[in-house]
Amino acid sequence: MVVNNKATQKLYSTAGSMVVEKPAPGRRTDGGNVHLMEARLIELYSSLRALWRSNKDLKEALVVDPGDKDFQEAIEENWSAMRKQRELAMELVAEMKVRGVNVDLPDDICEMDIPPVKKSRRVEEEEKDQQWFDATAEGGVYL
Repeated sequence: MVVNNKATQKLYSTAGSMVVEKPAPGRRTDGGNVHLMEARLIELYSSLRALWRSNKDLKEALVVDPGDKDFQEAIEENWSAMRKQRELAMELVAEMKVRGVNVDLPDDICEMDIPPVKKSRRVEEEEKDQQWFDATAEGGVYL
């Protein structure tokens, strides 16, 4: 039996000997094994499709109750998870191709319209300021 020590983020057997360190979130643990990569890909595809369906249902619920903050927050959380999962799937596909495996992302996964991360107003203003500065720094300021 394995017990998780949350304080050290290590897994221990009940006898007390260390078994294995808990991998960091998002860190791959396939060790370059193509079969494990393929299994992880299938898992990611299933999760992405489930999150897509969940967002579809949440958007339909927002039509009935447009101001529901919980629904809106759940949709954003799903988008965030989907961005990370699709990125990991793309990494796995690329690595599998390097190893000679003929694999591509399924069309439905590629066609998912996942919006980019929303920027705060402060970040948008800083980017506009930087663009203005870059534009004026190149040719100077003409009066």
